Amino acid sequence: MGNRLFLSLAACFCIAAMLLLASPARSEAVISVTPTRIPLTLAAGEMTSTWLTLTNRGDEELRILPQVLAVAEDEEGKINFGKGEDCGWVSFEQSELLLEPLMDMQVEVTVAPPRDAAPGLRRLALTFIQAPEGEGEIGVAGGLAVLVELDVQAAEDAGASSFPIWLPLLSATVFLVAIGALLALQRHRKRGEAGAALTDNTGGREK
Repeated sequence: MGNRLFLSLAACFCIAAMLLLASPARSEAVISVTPTRIPLTLAAGEMTSTWLTLTNRGDEELRILPQVLAVAEDEEGKINFGKGEDCGWVSFEQSELLLEPLMDMQVEVTVAPPRDAAPGLRRLALTFIQAPEGEGEIGVAGGLAVLVELDVQAAEDAGASSFPIWLPLLSATVFLVAIGALLALQRHRKRGEAGAALTDNTGGREK
């Protein structure tokens, strides 16, 4: 538990440091995001949505591009960022956000690990990059990132839960009972017909 918390804090620090170093000196915009950490536990194939709040405290209108980066630790304990298959499990409601000065915006984030996803913990960084204003320019909202800790559980056996194992046995039992009742009814009818025929024959002889 302590090691996981340490790695989470280290990942948050590295994300913030990376974005702060990349932010251009020309930008004076002050942007914040809450929450900065989202722990999630989902079964493979399950989907959930969560909300973030972006705030532009500056006096400039900004276009923000949300992105997803995978957070991984190498053998030396260093935190690395990059694109991975699990980045596609996270999607934003909008591909581009327009933040006016002194504006709060609610951003919906959907997380959906596929049904064949292997169980385990994934760390993903939700970063918000300022769209370039001109050719060759690029901007990053300094320190603006959210760490998603996604604990993927084994997929539930939906077939077993929706189709009880005792149902085929019950169906077979009902079928056998119905066949037995039908055979008994046929035997009863034959006996009745045989009895009626015997009565007719006896009556004929008495005459």
